Amino acid sequence: MADGLIAEPRAARAVPVVRTRDRRHTATAVQWLRAAGLRIFEITMTVPDATALIRDLASDPALLVGAGTVPDRSVAEACLDEKRNAAGDRAAIEATARQVLGCV
Repeated sequence: MADGLIAEPRAARAVPVVRTRDRRHTATAVQWLRAAGLRIFEITMTVPDATALIRDLASDPALLVGAGTVPDRSVAEACLDEKRNAAGDRAAIEATARQVLGCV
């Protein structure tokens, strides 16, 4: 699984980081970016209700959604749990969160 998660963003060559003050604005930004052909996104945890938004986005098998600006282990675990529930084994999380979790 990890090899595929690394290969996809590398092949895409660009991963938009989406950060807004409103969950609806973030969802709209992702829709616009999808319309432009992008399918890999990082949603920052500073977005209100980010874990639910990540869960909703990750339920689409065409997307790879990561969590960013993850402040601590409990938030990182919540992100992974949400994405595992929505997307099976396809879960991505930023490097800082992996360090918090002890995965690096």
